[in-house]
Amino acid sequence: TDGKLFASGLNSHGQLGDGSTQNSRQFLQVGSDTDWIEASAGAHHSVGLREDGTVWTWGGNSLGQLGNNTMYDKHVPKKIGTNFLCSTIASGYDHVLAIRTDGTLWTWGLNPTDRTVQNHPALINRETDWATVSAGLDHSLALKNNGSLWAWGQNSAGHLGTGTTADEPDPVQISPGTTWVQVRAGKLCS
Repeated sequence: TDGKLFASGLNSHGQLGDGSTQNSRQFLQVGSDTDWIEASAGAHHSVGLREDGTVWTWGGNSLGQLGNNTMYDKHVPKKIGTNFLCSTIASGYDHVLAIRTDGTLWTWGLNPTDRTVQNHPALINRETDWATVSAGLDHSLALKNNGSLWAWGQNSAGHLGTGTTADEPDPVQISPGTTWVQVRAGKLCS
């Protein structure tokens, strides 16, 4: 509740944000800021959102997961862009999703459907009514303000909920319903 951010665990790529690559079994404070409102962890990277809407990333970046136009790891949080303000974030295994304050949906990192790398935020579409996102291993889920559920990414086990196993490179609506209130994308286990 005081806005401080803490991390623990594996730190081989600096994903704990403490400036080192030493693993930690105890929670370490990430910097000294007290205005963090959201955080999400990927396989080897982390992303955080601050009260002013700025997005900060750190950790592994071999697939552009930090969204900072480089492919180099960062061991401490680094802000993305100068005017990239968001209302929510979500980190998948090797990709990140964000909804900007204007309601548009953005992504960076490894594209799960075509395996290309995007090392800076890219607009998914121009619609401005996205409410929340969740990123899984190789797929993503999102809700719009009207309560509709959307999914995209790899779909080998039918985990997108489209009724097929075809991959979806762009968000597709799942069922005609508009009563969805929360989504969480997980990891596909074989």
